[in-house]
Amino acid sequence: MNFHELPTVFEDVGLALLSILIALAIAILTDIFQKKESDFADLDQLVILKSIFKVTRIVAYALIIFFPFVFWGTSIFWNVIAIFLSGAGIFLLAKAILDIYKWVSGDYPKNKRRLSYLKQVKDPEEMKRAWKSVWATDKIDSNQEIQYLELFSSCLEKLTFKGSESVVRAATLLKDFAERISARSGFSLVVNGGFLSRLLKLDYEVWKEWENLLDDKSLQQEVSKLNEWGNFDYICRSTTSAIVEIEKLGLKRKEGYAIFKCLKEHIESHRKETDQGDSIYIIRLFASFYEELFSVISDLGDEMDNVVYLFPKEWKITKSNLISYQNPVCKISFDNFCQWAFLRIFNAKENSFDQELDYAMNLLFPEVNPIVWADILIFAITPYNENRVASAIHYHKVFGLSGRGYWHPIVNTIHDSGSDVFHKMMGNTFELALNLFSDTFTLENIESFQKAATKLQHDANTEQVDRIHAFQYIFKNIRERLEKSSGEDVITTQ
Repeated sequence: MNFHELPTVFEDVGLALLSILIALAIAILTDIFQKKESDFADLDQLVILKSIFKVTRIVAYALIIFFPFVFWGTSIFWNVIAIFLSGAGIFLLAKAILDIYKWVSGDYPKNKRRLSYLKQVKDPEEMKRAWKSVWATDKIDSNQEIQYLELFSSCLEKLTFKGSESVVRAATLLKDFAERISARSGFSLVVNGGFLSRLLKLDYEVWKEWENLLDDKSLQQEVSKLNEWGNFDYICRSTTSAIVEIEKLGLKRKEGYAIFKCLKEHIESHRKETDQGDSIYIIRLFASFYEELFSVISDLGDEMDNVVYLFPKEWKITKSNLISYQNPVCKISFDNFCQWAFLRIFNAKENSFDQELDYAMNLLFPEVNPIVWADILIFAITPYNENRVASAIHYHKVFGLSGRGYWHPIVNTIHDSGSDVFHKMMGNTFELALNLFSDTFTLENIESFQKAATKLQHDANTEQVDRIHAFQYIFKNIRERLEKSSGEDVITTQ
């Protein structure tokens, strides 16, 4: 072959490769567009167009192959350079064809290429489209899913504090993620990979920024500050929504222990910032947590025993937890339970059983007698008219119908009375009532309640008499403790 024929040979090879490349690209893109609902469809399309079959790169390869021969014959030195450049262009074009062939044949590590694209994508619309494609995929290998979640966490963290527009982008990405969270693995979200922990950390940081902006005196005067606050308010709601969805998923899939662990560690890590019992952040965090816990509690079935066992003891409502300054969550637990239980008791129907309320009470109040405690709750947290006892007996008791021991209010007999455990439980019940409802159960009020109960008993039917006796038992025991406490205070003063 003559040396002067080399340009023709190189050009022919280049044209042949371009023809193959174009044919492959058309076939791949046609297949992707036809399989729009397949796994990673949009992401794969972006990977091919922006990474594997990048048009600007292909044009550059073509120029490297053909352009050097425009000056062919200028000099021997240039001829050598032209052949070298054209050969390099043919090599790069052949490599691109091989990459596409491997992608099509399945020999190419697609996940690696997808992750690489997600790391470097900058365009907002492409980023949104790519991540939405990931979360739209129902079944992702656990190891791969963890990789995506780790990268997604990093992406959110970078965007959130990059600028006003980036905050909105992060919130939008979180919103898309939360909408498809049911397709994710609980193992990847909670048990392994640390995604929930990182999301909780981000949630605290954006809330702190939101609070700082809210306290800024120039907020009302500067439109830019107001817009910035609005953006952080948006991402605050987005992080909360995503956390709530993860909590719901984890509880339903029997991974509640991991949810509890993440939340507990998160609170402990911010102990200095959230030391006060009325911490707005903890109240906000647990309001959404308890809302989801109460909504799925009846669906837990056999898992309920594990939830009761694994539920952090610091969050349960006991006298020792309530008086602990270092434990703000206990009081928040009580407030959330009362807000939720109030409407359920108020709207209770006759001859029904509220399993959710019963489960929640037994979960959060581990040291009380459920039968007696249910009556105390009915009496203490529900609305009433002038005669509080009369109001209380008209509420239907739809929870706390069985307990950890057996007690009959009518005959006022405690079975297994020799049990120290049972006596301690009853003592805990009345002590907790005095601690939580001290304004209700004063000595003066108790005397009034007892008189009202005695008066009501004369005209009551059998069912009402049973309820009156139950309340009389409560009043009697609480009064004894109040009088004993009052007597001890007198002796101490003397």
